[in-house]
Amino acid sequence: MLDLSNLNLSSKLPERWRNLKLACRIFWASNPKSARIVLMLTMLEGLLPLALVHATQYAVNGYNDTPEFSAWLGGPALVYI
Repeated sequence: MLDLSNLNLSSKLPERWRNLKLACRIFWASNPKSARIVLMLTMLEGLLPLALVHATQYAVNGYNDTPEFSAWLGGPALVYI
Protein backbone atom coordinates (compact mmCIF):
# COMPACT_ATOMS: atom_id res chain seq x y z
CA MET A 1 0.00 0.00 0.00
CA LEU A 2 1.20 3.50 -0.78
CA ASP A 3 2.10 5.48 2.32
CA LEU A 4 1.29 9.16 1.86
CA SER A 5 1.65 10.18 5.49
CA ASN A 6 5.26 11.37 5.05
CA LEU A 7 4.45 13.72 2.20
CA ASN A 8 4.47 17.35 3.21
CA LEU A 9 3.38 19.14 0.07
CA SER A 10 2.65 22.46 1.74
CA SER A 11 6.30 22.94 2.73
CA LYS A 12 7.39 22.64 -0.91
CA LEU A 13 4.73 24.98 -2.26
CA PRO A 14 6.72 28.26 -1.97
CA GLU A 15 9.71 26.67 -3.70
CA ARG A 16 7.53 25.33 -6.49
CA TRP A 17 5.85 28.72 -6.91
CA ARG A 18 9.28 30.43 -7.21
CA ASN A 19 10.38 27.86 -9.77
CA LEU A 20 7.20 28.37 -11.79
CA LYS A 21 7.64 32.15 -11.80
CA LEU A 22 11.27 31.76 -12.84
CA ALA A 23 10.34 29.38 -15.66
CA CYS A 24 7.67 31.83 -16.88
CA ARG A 25 10.18 34.69 -16.86
CA ILE A 26 12.73 32.64 -18.80
CA PHE A 27 10.06 31.51 -21.26
CA TRP A 28 8.91 35.10 -21.83
CA ALA A 29 12.44 36.50 -22.09
CA SER A 30 13.51 33.90 -24.64
CA ASN A 31 11.06 35.16 -27.27
CA PRO A 32 8.05 37.29 -26.28
CA LYS A 33 6.37 36.92 -29.67
CA SER A 34 6.49 33.12 -29.53
CA ALA A 35 5.36 33.21 -25.90
CA ARG A 36 2.27 35.22 -26.90
CA ILE A 37 1.49 32.76 -29.69
CA VAL A 38 1.85 29.77 -27.37
CA LEU A 39 -0.37 31.40 -24.74
CA MET A 40 -3.04 32.24 -27.33
CA LEU A 41 -2.97 28.69 -28.73
CA THR A 42 -3.22 27.27 -25.21
CA MET A 43 -6.31 29.39 -24.52
CA LEU A 44 -7.89 28.31 -27.80
CA GLU A 45 -7.11 24.70 -26.97
CA GLY A 46 -8.95 25.15 -23.69
CA LEU A 47 -12.04 26.39 -25.53
CA LEU A 48 -12.02 23.49 -27.99
CA PRO A 49 -14.03 21.06 -25.82
CA LEU A 50 -16.77 23.66 -25.40
CA ALA A 51 -16.89 24.19 -29.16
CA LEU A 52 -17.13 20.44 -29.75
CA VAL A 53 -20.04 20.13 -27.34
CA HIS A 54 -21.84 22.97 -29.12
CA ALA A 55 -21.11 21.43 -32.55
CA THR A 56 -22.40 18.06 -31.34
CA GLN A 57 -25.61 19.68 -30.10
CA TYR A 58 -26.03 21.46 -33.45
CA ALA A 59 -25.43 18.26 -35.41
CA VAL A 60 -27.83 16.16 -33.31
CA ASN A 61 -30.56 18.80 -33.42
CA GLY A 62 -30.08 19.16 -37.16
CA TYR A 63 -30.42 15.42 -37.64
CA ASN A 64 -33.60 15.36 -35.55
CA ASP A 65 -35.10 18.25 -37.54
CA THR A 66 -34.49 16.75 -40.99
CA PRO A 67 -35.03 13.04 -41.55
CA GLU A 68 -33.27 13.22 -44.93
CA PHE A 69 -29.66 12.15 -44.58
CA SER A 70 -28.39 14.28 -47.48
CA ALA A 71 -29.78 17.50 -45.95
CA TRP A 72 -28.22 16.68 -42.59
CA LEU A 73 -24.86 15.82 -44.14
CA GLY A 74 -24.69 19.14 -45.99
CA GLY A 75 -25.24 21.36 -42.95
CA PRO A 76 -24.86 20.29 -39.34
CA ALA A 77 -22.52 17.37 -39.98
CA LEU A 78 -20.23 19.58 -42.04
CA VAL A 79 -20.04 22.08 -39.17
CA TYR A 80 -19.16 19.29 -36.77
CA ILE A 81 -16.41 17.94 -39.01
